[in-house]
Amino acid sequence: MKIVAQLLHHLPPDEHYEVIFMERDLNEVISSQKAMLARRGRAGANLQDQTLRDTYAAQLNRIRAHFARRRTVRTLFLNYGELVRDPASSVARLASFLGEPFDQQAARQAIRPELRRQKA
Repeated sequence: MKIVAQLLHHLPPDEHYEVIFMERDLNEVISSQKAMLARRGRAGANLQDQTLRDTYAAQLNRIRAHFARRRTVRTLFLNYGELVRDPASSVARLASFLGEPFDQQAARQAIRPELRRQKA
């Protein structure tokens, strides 16, 4: 299931998790968030990019620290841009993380670069 990064610290502590954390270029994230907020007529669309970049970077640092402390969470960090540019390498890492059975060919075919709207 997909969970936005800001909510990951709410995962119940008595369960075990395997988290695949997709990291995106913060400029792409900011562009995407501002476009969404503008479509919804929200004031956040007017925030300075550097303010948003600093906020997101701090959130990501807190999430990484949180995962490092939780022994019940196994985490694989994948770079979204690399996944789109070189699916084979990222899918191989994903297969290693998840173990068998894992259909690497199907995973590579599921990557659709043409759907990527925001690019750094």
